[in-house]
Amino acid sequence: KNDISFVGMMYTGEGNYFEKIKPLPDYLKGYIEGLCESQLKVYGYNMVADVMNGKMMDEMREYVDFSMEPNFFLTFEQFVTDIINKKITVMERSRTLELLSEFFDVTLYTKADTSHLPKVHNMGYIHYYDKMPAVFHNSKINLNITMRSIYTGIPLRVLDVLGCRGFLMTNYQEEIAEHFEDGKDLVMYSSMEELIDKTAYYLNNDELRETIANNGYEKVKQKFNYKKQLSFIFEKVFE
Repeated sequence: KNDISFVGMMYTGEGNYFEKIKPLPDYLKGYIEGLCESQLKVYGYNMVADVMNGKMMDEMREYVDFSMEPNFFLTFEQFVTDIINKKITVMERSRTLELLSEFFDVTLYTKADTSHLPKVHNMGYIHYYDKMPAVFHNSKINLNITMRSIYTGIPLRVLDVLGCRGFLMTNYQEEIAEHFEDGKDLVMYSSMEELIDKTAYYLNNDELRETIANNGYEKVKQKFNYKKQLSFIFEKVFE
């Protein structure tokens, strides 16, 4: 039982591929760092592919070792865009948890080293089927911090939390907003200031949190059950 929980990867160490490329010249490094900082302030739109234009991609080829295997489905441009989005995800998850831990009690479930987050309680790996549902159900607030490479889709964590009748606080995402009602089925934020304000508000409103968690659970049962979703997939495939 936690006030605020996040179950997920931090993508530090082995998962942070951007840090493994050759040292970039200062102007190119500064350009990408500025891009990352700008993207962190924007929700619902990913600018990385648009901003990393042809000239920048050509320069990146000098520093990124990219071996195109015959069955590899990504282009060089997509690969570079993905590792930059992963870098942004690393920054966002660490900053979000660090900021929240300054004001609230935050628990994290991950294998990653989180020594840079001294006020966050890292409980280590948690089993997906056996233990994770209990965390989602019993936490007052469950966080979803979407990977920045997921431009519009609904992350599985959203459906998992709601399917366990857990209360979910998530960053704004186009398809989440399309299928779920903010403030009724779950709660969305589009800035760090909004996240702090809403976290404080919902931690102090137990009955409202429970109502929203129940609404989200019913919505998932209704719209995302296996029978309905598989039927939808088959219709799209065979139409």
